[in-house]
Amino acid sequence: MMMFTYILALLVGFTFADGSLMDTCSGWSLWHPQDQVWYLQGHCKDNGGNSICSRASLDACFAVDDNGALQPQQWGQGLVKCKDCSVDLFELTCDCKDKNGNYVTTSRGLDDAITNHNGYLSCYGLDGVNCPE
Repeated sequence: MMMFTYILALLVGFTFADGSLMDTCSGWSLWHPQDQVWYLQGHCKDNGGNSICSRASLDACFAVDDNGALQPQQWGQGLVKCKDCSVDLFELTCDCKDKNGNYVTTSRGLDDAITNHNGYLSCYGLDGVNCPE
């Protein structure tokens, strides 16, 4: 029983940085260079407890459905249909086009598609990149 507890404690210690954004990440911002791709930037803890600033393309993580709502989808390319995006705590909000071309305000939890993978923002196995210095 003691051996099981020890192994479980080791596993928990090595995997705490993967997964939940709410527990391991903070300092959110959006970056949208010259009306190109929307990027999410944040600081997440790696497996050693160090904070890493990384940036992930939101087009790789979300799509926009016919009603203009954000949906988690790998390579969804959805945010090209959106404007005026913002992030508040763990929620992404954008004005996105529906199938008729009308803008609809839509929100989605970041953790519906994005995780912390050893300090890097990640979705569908695609890790973000380090923030520029």
